[in-house]
Amino acid sequence: MIKKILITILLLVCFNAFSQFTYSGYIKTPDGSGAINFPVKLYKRTTPTLTGFTSQTNYNGHSYYRSTGTATWTAAKTACEAMGGHLVTFSNAAENTFIYNTWPSGWIGYYQDRVAGFSYSEPLGGYRWTELPVSLNLQADYDVASYTSGTTLTDIKNSVNTTLYNSPVYTSTSGKYLTFNGTNQYGITNNLASKVTGNIVTLMAWIYPTGNGVIVTELGTGSPSSGWHDSQIEITGGN
Repeated sequence: MIKKILITILLLVCFNAFSQFTYSGYIKTPDGSGAINFPVKLYKRTTPTLTGFTSQTNYNGHSYYRSTGTATWTAAKTACEAMGGHLVTFSNAAENTFIYNTWPSGWIGYYQDRVAGFSYSEPLGGYRWTELPVSLNLQADYDVASYTSGTTLTDIKNSVNTTLYNSPVYTSTSGKYLTFNGTNQYGITNNLASKVTGNIVTLMAWIYPTGNGVIVTELGTGSPSSGWHDSQIEITGGN
């Protein structure tokens, strides 16, 4: 017999800063005068309440709300996403502790995915967070779910593919991922210049770092051994 469980929703909303915040302030020089062209944005929420939810609770740049009603997990997920948010997910142990201390029960955005792209098995295979990846104006998407073998990691958005060097290890159990040894294994995309037309670019990578090093760097040529490098994502000092 299938049991339908009803429970309170925990909603995490990440608002657009330009429409939901006010800001002001400037950096001062040592003599007390204002430094030119160095604005400091001090954000303040202007939408503290949502109908059907408790008052807003903030942590580390995110806003959290708890529903005053009940729903199944699937209905809760759909409702949160329709409002521009998602069921609460945790980036680290501190965020997990904050949510638990605030609301010790409720649906969270973590589930066992039985669909393509994730390796489902019982009891622990295929678990993932519900938080949706960036899709607006997405220019390239290197999803290991599309990879099986060889030296090419396909860009499933625009076919600006990545060439893999020195055989990084592919794993297809308990999720699909590539492991790089941190010394001579890496990937280089084809030229992405035509896809980066503005001054602001967002890079998102799902990684499990085991030490310091460069995660993403911009290259002046198609080789890591010549031309200029501009590190975009890097781990130093264990951070």
